[in-house]
Order: sequence, then structure tokens, then C-alpha cells
Amino acid sequence: MQKSFFSLLFLALSYVSIAQLTVSSAGSETVIGEVRKLGAPQATLTRLVTNTDTTYTIRYRDFQDMETNKYFNIEFKASAPELAQLHKIFMSVYAPENAKNKSYSGIFTLGTTPITVKNYTYSGFTMCEVRTPSGFFQLTQGQVNKLFGK
Repeated sequence: MQKSFFSLLFLALSYVSIAQLTVSSAGSETVIGEVRKLGAPQATLTRLVTNTDTTYTIRYRDFQDMETNKYFNIEFKASAPELAQLHKIFMSVYAPENAKNKSYSGIFTLGTTPITVKNYTYSGFTMCEVRTPSGFFQLTQGQVNKLFGK
């Protein structure tokens, strides 16, 4: 009798813990900005809003191996002010004091992805280079603004 009682109690507790699973409705994904080169997407910033939070994704084409067309995602949760701060970090490479400083870089984490933002000069143009453990991409100042929908 006591064994049956504990079996029923365990079964009831298991059912209650499973019943705590809630499924949120699928949100709508919105493209905030996209940068293309020769028709192919180089970087895209999207926002997915659900009942519980807002998730942003930066999908970028890896510049390490342009021939294979590898794309990677950086996914993170943020509010509008935090997204504006990320834009400022990307734009910081173009500040006069940083554009000429070849050793300038900013290191931070987006979601679970470590990010390094630094300036890169090519043919006299300063670019924002965004590096992750998977790869990297580069954007001009206008492309950074376009990616963030500015």
C-alpha cells in the first residue's frame, strides 16, 4: 500500500513538472537592415519578437573563405537602447581618434558569442571589422548604418 502511494505521488509530481512547459506563439521576424554586395547578402540584422522577449540575429557571410559562401549567425537578446549601443560600438571605429589608430579594438559578448570590433583600412578606406570565433565580416560606415536601419 505504501509502495503504491509513493508510486502515485511520484507519477503526479512528474506530471506537474511536465505540465509547466509552455509554448509561446511564433513571433514575426523583421529585417532591420541588410548589406549586399553584387546581389548577395553580406550581413543582415533581423528582429524576432515573441510573447516573452526580443531576439536579434546578425547573419553574416564569412570573409575568411569567400569562395565557399559560409554564413554564420550571432544571436542575442536586447532592448532598443542596447541595440543603439551596439550601433555606437560598430561606429566607434570611425571616430577621428580611432580611425587612424591601427590597434583600436573593442571586445564584448553578444548573447554567447565573443565579438571583437576593430578598424581595418583597405585602399585608404576605414572599415569596421567584426570578428567572432567562427569568422569575420567588414563594413564601411554607410554599410554599418544600413545594417542598423539608419
